[in-house]
Amino acid sequence: MKEYVYPPSRTASLGARIVVHNPDQVPAVEQSGLNLYPQTTTSVAIDQWSVQRLPVPFEAGCAFGWKEVDYEPYSRINDSSVHEMYSVTRCKSMCLQDALIKTCGCFHPLQAAPEGFRRRGDAAPPVSPPCLLTTESDDLLCVRELFERQNTTCHCPSPCYETGYYAQQSMTMWPRQSYLSTLIGRLKLNFSSLLMEDAERLPQNILELKVFYKTLDVQRILQTPKYSYISLVSSVGGAMSLYLGISLVMVAELFEYLILLAWAVAKFYTKSRQGTARKVQPGR
Repeated sequence: MKEYVYPPSRTASLGARIVVHNPDQVPAVEQSGLNLYPQTTTSVAIDQWSVQRLPVPFEAGCAFGWKEVDYEPYSRINDSSVHEMYSVTRCKSMCLQDALIKTCGCFHPLQAAPEGFRRRGDAAPPVSPPCLLTTESDDLLCVRELFERQNTTCHCPSPCYETGYYAQQSMTMWPRQSYLSTLIGRLKLNFSSLLMEDAERLPQNILELKVFYKTLDVQRILQTPKYSYISLVSSVGGAMSLYLGISLVMVAELFEYLILLAWAVAKFYTKSRQGTARKVQPGR
């Protein structure tokens, strides 16, 4: 890690930061990263999970991809869209960066790179300088005001299909002093050519990382409609049967009753006309 090249007045900590993410997504290191410390060995056990949500008109209102939101990944060099899996974090980062560029005239170094996205239907964001955030500058005051107001509206619904990982981290001191010479051999370093100062400083500039699946099971969360078309028809039929006493058998009986009633009325009407005709005939 070369601790001696870290700016002494700018960096207070030493180590590395990693994130376990879907290979088709841009990692959100700031939001969901894990810190690794020098002179330690870190084991990260991961479990995979996946979520399938329902689109509009359901309450989740998920998005199937970038085509359903206001921003999209973009390459200024190729002047074309870039294949990238949609994520809420990435979408909000683009939206916030766009608001910073339009409001403050500079871009935040920890948000989405201006040359890596664009608003749908618009050109790429204009080339702007990075915001000066190390002193009480106008850029810093503008960024603070924008963050504190929180009036930036970003249409970034949850993705309909999402995969992620639960990470469990554990660590211990590494390497032991007696193991240092063996480690130098594994790193293919010439121990005799190392200065005494470099040999003593080596453990402070290395770390070991082990990432593995805790289990091979995948936790799946599936959203389903509370009422499908079939269940809705069944519920309506059940309610009608319960409250109105109507069932399929009774509906058939009702049709049969109406047919018999119509037949009886027609028969009665026909007999009445025949009787009237007989009474009128002798008087002619």
